[in-house]
Amino acid sequence: MTRCEPASTQNVTDAMSPGRQRLVAMMMLRRAREQRRQTTGDIAPLIGVSRQAVDSWEAGLCSPTFDNLLRWAYVLGCEVRIASVTPVSLDGRRT
Repeated sequence: MTRCEPASTQNVTDAMSPGRQRLVAMMMLRRAREQRRQTTGDIAPLIGVSRQAVDSWEAGLCSPTFDNLLRWAYVLGCEVRIASVTPVSLDGRRT
């Protein structure tokens, strides 16, 4: 598995909001796809989604489900690491 990390060894997502972290992750997956010289049309069927879905993820218009994010990373040979999880109650408040 490839790590698909940013050039800096510093964990760039530590101080970011979850939304910003998702955008950074999607940018890194896009970069990994481009480095492999694959198109969104090449990888979409391997993930099990449409090319338009991958285009939307990469443009930041919407986010993939967690399962699709894992499939996307797997298809590109990238490793996904979850640094921490903050429990949230059903009403949206942190527990």
